[in-house]
Amino acid sequence: LRERFLESVSLHLRSDPRLGFALSGGVDSSSIIAVACHLRGTRPEMHGFTCAAGDGAPRERRLSDAVA
Repeated sequence: LRERFLESVSLHLRSDPRLGFALSGGVDSSSIIAVACHLRGTRPEMHGFTCAAGDGAPRERRLSDAVA
């Protein structure tokens, strides 16, 4: 599973425009971003976006900020 996950993220990193990620602060988006950083090196040029609304907004915002 690990190798498939790494391969999948690697394939999705092939891009001419800048890379952008949707951050939710959850384990799925956090894992994808962690693997992308691992594959791209220590200072990759990537952009993260998040949208937190409703009662869970402060918690989601803290988690997505930690990932960023």
